[in-house]
Amino acid sequence: MTTTSTDAAAPAPTPQAVEKALDDAASAIGAAQILLRQGTTINLSGLEEHVEKACGAIAGLVPGDRDRLKPRLVSLIDSLNHLADELGAQHAEISGTLQGIGNRRRALSAYKPPQKR
Repeated sequence: MTTTSTDAAAPAPTPQAVEKALDDAASAIGAAQILLRQGTTINLSGLEEHVEKACGAIAGLVPGDRDRLKPRLVSLIDSLNHLADELGAQHAEISGTLQGIGNRRRALSAYKPPQKR
């Protein structure tokens, strides 16, 4: 016996909902960039949720609406790439600082007088 599902599919997102999701993602990226420049630790989980929501919603749009929103999506991708570059630069800077601290500690320990027993 074959049964058919009576569950309705999720409604397709409206272009306005997708625009809001793109705006929210862009705002989250901007906030992350500001915090990063201030030297504040940032949590990217909220940003990830915004981006996933925006990208997932775009797939549900009709082709004409997707085409209209494509420049905004490209801008979002550019912003994400810029944030990734900034994170990479910060990581390199921190790594260099930590490496320098480690080198100084090794140098200092090499010149310590031997401990008397």
